[in-house]
Amino acid sequence: MKNQITGILPSSIGNLKNLKSLVVLNNHINRTIPRGIRELSQLIYLDLSSNFFEGVVSESHFANLAKLEILDLSSTSKKSLILQVSSAWIPAFTNLEILDLRHLACTITAAPKAFPSSHITWDLNAEIQTMREEMPQSAEEAGDDHM
Repeated sequence: MKNQITGILPSSIGNLKNLKSLVVLNNHINRTIPRGIRELSQLIYLDLSSNFFEGVVSESHFANLAKLEILDLSSTSKKSLILQVSSAWIPAFTNLEILDLRHLACTITAAPKAFPSSHITWDLNAEIQTMREEMPQSAEEAGDDHM
């Protein structure tokens, strides 16, 4: 799906409270991923892959995304995207099945010790530039604690 959409993802995206799927892959969307995305509490599928995002993505971006099952940030930047989460962070999404960070040129400040599901499909074929803590190799290493 290449629509060649250009520009930014507006923070007002958070006003779409009942949105279940946000798929804007393979476009020319740039700048930061807006914090307003955290207001999409009904979101199940979030695919921002193959765009040109930069800046910081933090725990607060995902704070209310409890229903999220698929998160795809793969190949999102040729610039600098910082995934900033603490190792103590326990994500709100209890149903996450797919976490795709392939070819993500970014800095990860910490790897969460516990993810909500032991059956997450990890795809971390990463071009990660800096990691201050070790990323778990599998969901089992991350912990199989459920929230």
